[in-house]
Amino acid sequence: MDSILSPFIYIIRTIYEACYSLTGNYGVSILLLSFAVSLLLLPIFVYIEKAKKRDDAIKRRMQPLVNEIKQVYTGQERYYYLKTLNRQFGYSQFKSLVPILSLLVQIPFFIAAYQYLDNLEAIQGVSFGPLADLSEPDHLFGFVNVLPILMTLVNLLTVWFYTRNGNTSERIQMTVVAGVFLVLLYNLPSGLVLYWTMNNVFAFLRLFITNREVFSRKNVPDSIEANKKPDQKEWYYIFRTKLKKELSLNWQSYLSITIISFIILQLFYTTIISEQLHVVSKIVGRTIAALIISFIASTLSIYYSAIKNGIEKTPTAVILSALFVSLYLYLASLFNYNGVNEDLAIMSLVLSVILQIICVIKTKLLSEIKFKYFFQFILLICLVIQAFHFLSLENTHILELLNFGNSKTNSKMQDVALWGLLFVFIILPFTFRSKAKTKLNPGFISFFLSVLFVSGFVLIWNPLVTFSTFPEAFQFGAKSIINSGLILMPQIILGLLFLYWLLPKSVRFYFSVISVMLVFISVIHSSIIPINVGTLQGLNYSRSSEIDTPYLEYLLEAFANVGLFFLVRLLFRKYKIRHLNILLIILNLIVIGQALYAIQSKDLHRINEGDRIVSLSKNIDISDHNITLSKDKENVVVIMLDMIEGWYFQRYLDENPKTKTIFDGFTYYPNTVSSTNYTGGSMPGLIGGYDFAPLVLDEDKEHTLREKMTMAGEQLRDKSQENGYFYTCSDLPYCKIDKGTYDRYIPIWSDNWSPLKKVLNIGQSRNIGVEILRYNALFFSSPLLFKPVIYDNGSWHMQQKGMNEQNDITRHYNSLRALPYITDNRASKKTFTFMSYKATHFPWDIIAEDGSFVQNVDPYTNNKWGLDIVSNWLKVLKAIDTYDNTRIIIASDHGLRHAKDTAAVMINHPYKNINYDKVPWADMLNFSSLLLVKDFSSTGEITTDSTLMSTLDVQNISFNGNSPLMIDSIDNRTLDAVKVSWEIKMNENKVYPILRQYEINQNIFDINNWTRIK
Repeated sequence: MDSILSPFIYIIRTIYEACYSLTGNYGVSILLLSFAVSLLLLPIFVYIEKAKKRDDAIKRRMQPLVNEIKQVYTGQERYYYLKTLNRQFGYSQFKSLVPILSLLVQIPFFIAAYQYLDNLEAIQGVSFGPLADLSEPDHLFGFVNVLPILMTLVNLLTVWFYTRNGNTSERIQMTVVAGVFLVLLYNLPSGLVLYWTMNNVFAFLRLFITNREVFSRKNVPDSIEANKKPDQKEWYYIFRTKLKKELSLNWQSYLSITIISFIILQLFYTTIISEQLHVVSKIVGRTIAALIISFIASTLSIYYSAIKNGIEKTPTAVILSALFVSLYLYLASLFNYNGVNEDLAIMSLVLSVILQIICVIKTKLLSEIKFKYFFQFILLICLVIQAFHFLSLENTHILELLNFGNSKTNSKMQDVALWGLLFVFIILPFTFRSKAKTKLNPGFISFFLSVLFVSGFVLIWNPLVTFSTFPEAFQFGAKSIINSGLILMPQIILGLLFLYWLLPKSVRFYFSVISVMLVFISVIHSSIIPINVGTLQGLNYSRSSEIDTPYLEYLLEAFANVGLFFLVRLLFRKYKIRHLNILLIILNLIVIGQALYAIQSKDLHRINEGDRIVSLSKNIDISDHNITLSKDKENVVVIMLDMIEGWYFQRYLDENPKTKTIFDGFTYYPNTVSSTNYTGGSMPGLIGGYDFAPLVLDEDKEHTLREKMTMAGEQLRDKSQENGYFYTCSDLPYCKIDKGTYDRYIPIWSDNWSPLKKVLNIGQSRNIGVEILRYNALFFSSPLLFKPVIYDNGSWHMQQKGMNEQNDITRHYNSLRALPYITDNRASKKTFTFMSYKATHFPWDIIAEDGSFVQNVDPYTNNKWGLDIVSNWLKVLKAIDTYDNTRIIIASDHGLRHAKDTAAVMINHPYKNINYDKVPWADMLNFSSLLLVKDFSSTGEITTDSTLMSTLDVQNISFNGNSPLMIDSIDNRTLDAVKVSWEIKMNENKVYPILRQYEINQNIFDINNWTRIK
């Protein structure tokens, strides 16, 4: 899907950026984008309208002959005569869909605009006119979104004029489309709705070019008026007459219905009208709702017999499909990512109530079956319980008014929907009518190929593809995935085949249909329209909030799954199984080939980073993985804590005054800017200095970004060793440096540290990397309904509360916890140590003192946890007499990213003159880095220096001291801050994908000092 849409997204992005460069306003740029796209498509619209007018002229010439054929012939004979007539005139019924073509042409641009604007961070928090935030629904009147309604009104106006001289069916067709877009776009970001609204405005203005005659009734073709029958032309007149007669005869009944409805709405107000509205507005709203209910009742009364006949003829397949959708929405409401979703439950309830009515009418309330009283009693119980839960919903007052029960109930909309579904499940079997049995092909080969695809995709092929994107992040080789997968796959396949043979033939058919369905669902969700949840950071996705899918997408997927089921079943029944099997074989070959192509031979036998890598070097003593310092010679130690927010340290000191003495001799630089928002962009400069700044590295077009990161690591190593330091280093992110060239390599975790497991309350070791990759594959291949269940808020059903097992995730946290215990004073020469820790990076988890692994804490709690460990390490340095002769730099490569709760993150923030149009809040957090420096023999209470600093200064500080940092006029310096896209391929990209670029001077916390360059 991305490859199909990429040209359209490129066009949208290019036009939008050009518009913004001209206007400097995001809202105006959206308006100009809509105009430019409409102008771009204008020739196509003109061509479509010419084709339509030509076809309409043919149809008008045919119409008298069509009417004559319909009057004389019936059945198959009529069909063949009409078909012959269409062929003679060169007309096809599909040409009646021409008016929709203008919409279909815009759909790719609309989807591209949706993807681009939805992911455009620049418009987050940006206002435009009355729209407070272009990245959110407008909510101009409380819960009411005005812009989608305005969009629909413009659309309907266009439809009215466009079809003014046309037929009624065309108008109905286009009106339905307008209604569908109102529903689909109602809760979407106002920026996107603004784009589509302007598209509708330009569509209306386009009528002056393509359909100028619609603004005058002089050109109405006489043949159209003559061929319309009075009942077709004036159907609304007939309805109005019947309604008037019904109301005049039974006005007392409908007045009673109106009054009773108003009273019920008054008692049950929270489910209909928002509490935030004014009292008068509430009364007016409930009065209108009561009148609508009365109108619906009268309409049903007029057409009761027709509705009843229609319900009795409703096919079982339609009922089963509606039941599936209702059940799907009910389960989606329970499994929702952010907890129970009332909107989904309400939709499920509406469908279940409709099904209840249909089933009751269709079965005549089970009046013609045996044991009817028993089943009627069961159904009555379901209805009573359903009604009780409905009247007991939270904040309703009906039962309280009736003094029914003293205890407050906790009924939810899900309870009402559940009992409605139970009612339907009980009565549904009695709606079936026996049919002549048809011979069905069970489709064994299709079932086998489907099981082979799904099991292989989840267990082996997709995990291999994911593994290949960044093999160094895993502590195992691709062979581990293949070996374990080849053990599990046969067991699963044989188990399902055994179950298949146990089933009756008629059930096997549907078993095969569902299995093929699952293949298509897997392909659609993993490859065509995958959910954008960012990257997997530990156990959490960086954009996990995207799992909270809008309810309309659930509804669309439910109906899409129904359509997919009938499509697959049709293929089975139309004896297209051979073609289907060929497609399944091709899909299996594609995923296998994709995985094998992605995996390189060197990754098959990848071994753990740690003792076994270090043992390859003859220059390193494998028996010792401690950080060793000298008691009498100088030591330089750089501790890099990934993603710690710089200004959080002041809050840490304020909340923990005793730590000021622990950090004695330190200087705190709160006014520190990171060079980028991303580790792959900021680490080369933090390690290598200004020669490895992002904009400098982009001048090198020959090497990949990973190779540049490796060069920075090599430069730091060489500079340390050339200056006579004993060089100790940990794993550096995105760096392919030969660790055998270090004087000492510190792995993330060493077997030599096993005695610490008891001290740190570390449990048994377990490799969960392969499991995570398989859960990840299952997540992406599953429908929206099951994604929150599989993700399980980042625990993936693998973590046991209160347990700190040593696995692929917790070892990063235990590595930092081990820091105070692996530092000694046995070095005989001066030392340089660089330690990089990612335990303070998103997702923000911690390991408590008792060893329990606590997930999803807020960023500050995680940062505080990391600083507490560093504080304990400083105490150790003092205890082993290495503190005074050690220069210590504690830094972070960049500030917070992926922060979800702005309010919690920004507590007591130091920013002023905030302007989200100029600098989004995410950028402010991204570029605020931690920088703490203690020089040799530095003493006294920690001080604060407001000098503007950069993460690029770390190397200068390491080798040249705290001040003057080799800068002549440090007070007047201006620093670059580059926002790069997270979707970056370090192994392939040679330049950084820059989204925004700022120049910052004087004070990072004053937004007036930020100048946007790009």
